[in-house]
Amino acid sequence: MPPPPSSVSPLAMYRNLVRAARSFQDYNVREYALRRVRSGFKENASTDAVQAELLMQKATKELRTMQRQATVYNLYAGGTKSILETKGVA
Repeated sequence: MPPPPSSVSPLAMYRNLVRAARSFQDYNVREYALRRVRSGFKENASTDAVQAELLMQKATKELRTMQRQATVYNLYAGGTKSILETKGVA
């Protein structure tokens, strides 16, 4: 379980969210999660302390949700890869 949001820095939260997003096996879901994380942090780059605390609490909930979803998605993932994931195909 991650520590309370007040003790986690925004950079550490960003890294945790990116790590969780990369744990999806499906290419489309993984890239969507990465886009959402990046755009969310860019949109809220300049916020005040009160708003930042609320956003960190929301990010903690999103992190837990993403970790649960990754576990479930990976349980039922198919064995085939997307054409974008295969290397050397010409």
